[in-house]
Amino acid sequence: MIPQQPSDGEASPRTQDRAPFGNASGQEQPAQISAAPDRARSLPPVPPPVVGPAARLASSPHVEVAKISQLNDLLTWYVGDGNLRYGNTVSNGQHDNRRRAGFAAIAVVAHAVGTGSLSRYHDEDPGTVISDVLGNLRHLADSLDLDYDDLDRRGLSSYAHEIYGL
Repeated sequence: MIPQQPSDGEASPRTQDRAPFGNASGQEQPAQISAAPDRARSLPPVPPPVVGPAARLASSPHVEVAKISQLNDLLTWYVGDGNLRYGNTVSNGQHDNRRRAGFAAIAVVAHAVGTGSLSRYHDEDPGTVISDVLGNLRHLADSLDLDYDDLDRRGLSSYAHEIYGL
């Protein structure tokens, strides 16, 4: 949700770069957040994806995970031996990335329990809960006056380094 402009007619620092909904043709468009030119230059570059044998994707649990309760049941599998290895091999990278996925799985399950998406009466699909977590992270970034797009780019850069060793 985009904050409303202050009543005195001046844009607040958090809303001044945001475009309103709609355009000259009257069609609704999502709000866009534009980074300040000096901020855009300071962002780390996002490396292009590298596909090949060096990719260290987290291993798959090899079971269908259609409901968040099924993800909850896999938390022990994601924990593995409980350690990050930080080794520079494909095997160590896959192990560590499974652990990293497990950290996120713990957060997603906790969010589902807290919001009622996982309860005696509800058992949402993981995609719905993950998208809800992402939306709520945007709310958190707004409340802390952080640039979510910058955080997302930094996260993508970390992810690429962890997957491809870049």
